[in-house]
Amino acid sequence: MCNNVFCMQGGAEKSSSTEVEMQQKLDELFERWGDAWEKYCSCNPEQYGVTPPHAIVVDGFYPGYLDQSLKILYIGRESHGIDGFNYINEFTNHYRSGVTGCDNININRDRFHKMLIQVAYGLVNHIDSWEEVLSASEICKEKAIFSKISFAFMNLSKLSNMSGGTKVDWQLVETALSMSITDRENFIFEQIEILNPDLIVIMNLSSDCLKRVFPSTLKERKPGNFEYEIEIQGKKVFLLNPYHFSACLSEKNKIYDPLRKACRDFFKR
Repeated sequence: MCNNVFCMQGGAEKSSSTEVEMQQKLDELFERWGDAWEKYCSCNPEQYGVTPPHAIVVDGFYPGYLDQSLKILYIGRESHGIDGFNYINEFTNHYRSGVTGCDNININRDRFHKMLIQVAYGLVNHIDSWEEVLSASEICKEKAIFSKISFAFMNLSKLSNMSGGTKVDWQLVETALSMSITDRENFIFEQIEILNPDLIVIMNLSSDCLKRVFPSTLKERKPGNFEYEIEIQGKKVFLLNPYHFSACLSEKNKIYDPLRKACRDFFKR
């Protein structure tokens, strides 16, 4: 199967050879991950508690990711209603058009995705004031978003929540974690290693979940379950665990300002 966002037609961005190589590694990983899910289904039918999706949802990075001065990887919780789809391909189209969802909602009204775009834009461009960060629709304008900003995105769970609601199905997430992290393999961390980010921003996961996903090199930099440090391929990577971007909180005071300050302090070293 082709999970490569660069196989799509209609995009003005061109992929570099290194991005093609990275995508090939992700494709190979997802082939093994999909096989592991099929095996898990056959060996643990009584553990679902819900009807399992028929295929995993793949994700990765948007065009231009490797050209960024700060490579940001966002890690969400789960996708909704896209069982078996390619998450990046889906939202590449949305971002290029400046709308999301079947109802074509303006990107500025989709709090989660507009925050992904704006926060990445602000951090990569070292913008201290949230008020000076362009709106998401402005960044997406004229379908040239990936010439302005790019980032990587992956969900912790590769099983899509098909309930029709937006509340996290933690039972399904637990099934995904049990399938993805075993004594022999940790597919989640393998994907992170391939993406090799400089900064990881996680959508508010518990410290127990972080310890489960990340190996022993995870270190809390300051008390409070917000700032961590992780080692990936011998490189120190900054990991932030802020409020979820969908939370009804001040975008400036509760999300952007703490992220910007933490990055400024960490990367000035």
